[in-house]
Amino acid sequence: MNLKLRFALLFTFFVAVILFISCITIYVSFSSTREEDYYARVSKEGEEVHNIFLNAKENKQAATHKFIKETHDKALFSERIFMLDSANNTVFQYPDSIKSPPVVVSNEKLRSGGEYRFTDDKGYQGIAMFMPQTNSYIFIWGYDRSGLLKLKNLKLILIFVFFGALLLSAFVSFLFVREAVRPLKDLALQMQKTTVQNLTERVDETQAKDEISEIAKNFNAMLERLSKAFEFQKNFVYHASHELRTPLATMLSLTESALNKTMPEIEYKKILLSLKEEQQELIELTNSLLLISQFEHMGFVEEWPR
Repeated sequence: MNLKLRFALLFTFFVAVILFISCITIYVSFSSTREEDYYARVSKEGEEVHNIFLNAKENKQAATHKFIKETHDKALFSERIFMLDSANNTVFQYPDSIKSPPVVVSNEKLRSGGEYRFTDDKGYQGIAMFMPQTNSYIFIWGYDRSGLLKLKNLKLILIFVFFGALLLSAFVSFLFVREAVRPLKDLALQMQKTTVQNLTERVDETQAKDEISEIAKNFNAMLERLSKAFEFQKNFVYHASHELRTPLATMLSLTESALNKTMPEIEYKKILLSLKEEQQELIELTNSLLLISQFEHMGFVEEWPR
């Protein structure tokens, strides 16, 4: 996996995490708000039914089943109401098919808490309330069709937004990373052109004070050091060859002279002394070259103290 693809995937991953956390937060917040709003509506409905019952009682009018049905304006979808008096006798139920409350809760708990929220197995949400004015208990519940439908639509929207934004961020991140690594790619191409034969060439240095410019400067500095080292090596080989050629040429000349002429013994001794001097000079020069070679080798040894 190349660096460009790795950066694009990494950037897309971070965006996906942020989007996921954001979508979950929005969904949970809306769900909590919907639930609180629905429970408030349910509580208001319960209080309204109780007020109808209370007004009928104050006006000495029978709070009959028919009277409450005609007076109460149903506001909950699939609304269910069950009302008990202090002796747990059924005062009112709607619809008529309801025989008992959907939840069992002690009267002491309702008296101390005032309200008790519940959800049945069908997803109906409701509240059990104690009304101290009449010492009665009201169970009212229903199905939040509109709120749950909005929650479902929000879920679909968030899923669409998540994957849509993820694809868009992946595309944008790929384009961004491609442009970001373009200077590195250009720098790599320029480095590939650098060989021993063209150490004088340099890569382009930008005016921007970034990592790419720093790499280019360091690479050019390295080329400068290598160029000087190769130049020194070339000059050294040239001068060493010149120094070796002179004594060798002298020795050759003396040897040919001794071979081509008949000379007295003393002359041969002089020639041999001259050859000895030239040989000693060659030995000293060779030892110097050997020392230089050993010094360069020790520079590359890891254990060499710095």
